[in-house]
Amino acid sequence: MSRNLSTPISLADGAKHPILGLGTYLLKDSSAISSAIKNGYRCLDTACYYRNHSAFGAGVHDSGVPRSELFLITKVDPWTGAINNARTSILKSLTEAKLDYWDLVLIHSPESGSKIRMKAYEELSTLVDEGKIRSLGVSNYGKHHINELLASNPRHKPVVNQIEIHPFHAQQELADYCKSKGILVQGYCPLARKYHLKDATLNSVAEKYHTTAANVMLGWSIAKGYVPLPKSGNVDRQNENAKSININISSEDVNTLDGLDAQSSADSQWTVQNGP
Repeated sequence: MSRNLSTPISLADGAKHPILGLGTYLLKDSSAISSAIKNGYRCLDTACYYRNHSAFGAGVHDSGVPRSELFLITKVDPWTGAINNARTSILKSLTEAKLDYWDLVLIHSPESGSKIRMKAYEELSTLVDEGKIRSLGVSNYGKHHINELLASNPRHKPVVNQIEIHPFHAQQELADYCKSKGILVQGYCPLARKYHLKDATLNSVAEKYHTTAANVMLGWSIAKGYVPLPKSGNVDRQNENAKSININISSEDVNTLDGLDAQSSADSQWTVQNGP
């Protein structure tokens, strides 16, 4: 069955998450956002750290697509509890983007420490109660961070963990753990910043499916049940990435790609899963 960019994955709380999204780090041009939506993207990811909520929101509004058809994500800074509380950060982001609610809000990283991240999650939970947020999740959390959060018996459980994940940094143990807890894995840097696109194994699989090495990497994520969030402000590249949703990589070839794992992080800035 052919899939499109609206094809949903069900989250543990019942929300419908599109199968592939657009990352918007460093995108300040609203036209890059609106063009992606006009061309079919329904899931778009930003963050307070990106400082582009105004352009992000402008692109959403300029697209002409009803808000109800979109799945919009932002993330609060890991240090938000120390500098600016999570509630204030999210309300500010909604004002800047001229939105009434976020479909999903994540804590960007656990690196602020237990007290701050737990306080931030509680504040975000209150915003769910108030209708400003639909679903909650985390980002860059390791197993022990998730255990800590779940042990607190939050009234709104995390339904997503956004981490760097691709064949060269597969994080299989963490991904399996998330699945066991009903937590969807989103993947940032799903193309590993293009560092491995000349890999012989990757290109051999790409040739078999008559596609590109980049789309094999995205197709691997989709075959594993993850939601990749490739970032691009280029319309042609956005459209090319979208083709990955209909590359049905066999389990045998997924296993071959699994063998590329070298724990090779392309974005070590946020690789804090093993921290306190």
